[in-house]
Parts: sequence; C-alpha cells; structure tokens
Amino acid sequence: MKSSNVRIIETSIKTGDDCISIGHGTRGLHIQNIECGPGHGIRGCRLGSIEIRNIRFSNIKRTSASKYAMKFDCSQNSPCKDVHLYNVNLIQGTQLKKRVQSNCNNVIQSESTGCDPTSCF
Repeated sequence: MKSSNVRIIETSIKTGDDCISIGHGTRGLHIQNIECGPGHGIRGCRLGSIEIRNIRFSNIKRTSASKYAMKFDCSQNSPCKDVHLYNVNLIQGTQLKKRVQSNCNNVIQSESTGCDPTSCF
C-alpha cells in the first residue's frame, strides 16, 4: 500500500507485533516522540523493488526483542533514500538491557544524529 505525507506523533504503541509497518512506495513519513514496544518495532517492507524515501524518525525510545533494533533491508534496485534518524535510542528488552546494533542494506543519501545504537548509514 502506498502512503504519503503521514505523521505519527506523540503516541505509545504496544501491540506485541509491528507498531508501525512501512509499505512499498511510502514517501513523506514523519515519526516523532513515540514509544514502541514490546514487539518488533518499526518495520520496512522486505519485498523486491520497493521504494521508500523521505522518511524521518525523531525522539524515539523503545526496547527491542532482537539483536538488531534498527534494520533497513532495502532493495538493490530501489534503495531506501533520504532516511533521517534524530535522537533514536533503543535497548534490548531483556533484564540484562544489552546493547543492540543497527544493520543496513542499500540505504543511500541518509543521515543520523544522536542515535544509540549508532546508525549503519
């Protein structure tokens, strides 16, 4: 499903699954001041030839059930472009509160500041 110019601001989403799922063709998505979890968090579609661009994540804190709390797995034919991360802080949702990692495939012309874990782009 293509979505454009969507804003998700100042909310808590606790579904136990994806709190936000980004589908193919998404543009102009702005996510700010959300608390997400427990669950899989924010996911991008993993289908071939998807186009995700102009996405902004800011002031997000959550726990992750997996080692890779931030994962951008984008298509080589249509890479994710113009992704911006600002003050995104994630920890593993276990009692040990282990550090998590980020993982990127095919993300271009993107930036991040103030993120933990450090962004992979």
